Order: sequence, then structure tokens, then C-alpha cells
Amino acid sequence: MLVALAAMARLGPRPTGYVVRSALVASMLAGVLYSGFVVLARIDVIQSDVGGMVSSLPATDTRRLKFDQLHQLSTRLMMLNMAGGLVLLYWQARAR
Repeated sequence: MLVALAAMARLGPRPTGYVVRSALVASMLAGVLYSGFVVLARIDVIQSDVGGMVSSLPATDTRRLKFDQLHQLSTRLMMLNMAGGLVLLYWQARAR
């Protein structure tokens, strides 16, 4: 999307809200990269440490609690990306 926005700005009149749109796309990309490389790497470490299903651990186990926190963080980051995508979609549809 960053490439498409840059191409639109270069080939014709600059799209409305170009800087805001680009910043939103860049933040969405940063969220995906953080979730994919940092959060999921930590989740993988916990899963390999457990050697089975994390849900089989007692509810008070620190590994399970940390896993649940990381899973919740990953879910929130993906929800933010979905919301950002909907904002961009609405913005584009309104511009037409």
C-alpha cells in the first residue's frame, strides 16, 4: 500500500490525507512485524518449553499466564490492523 500511495502521489495529484494514510499503513506494517517476529517468537518458546498443549497447564502456571498475555497482545495487534484497514477502505470509498 505504501508503494501504491507513493505511485498515486507521483503520477497524479497527491491523494487527500497522503501523509496520514502513509503513517497509518506504516504503523500497521510495524504492528504486523512486531506481532510476527517478537510476540510469536516468545509464544513459540513457551510452547516448546511446555512440550504439549499450553492449555493442559494449571491456570496458575506462570508459563500459561505469560502465554495468555502474549496471545491477547497478538489478538489486539491484529484487531488494530483490521480497524486500520477498515479506516483506509472507508477513506478510499469516500474519496470516489
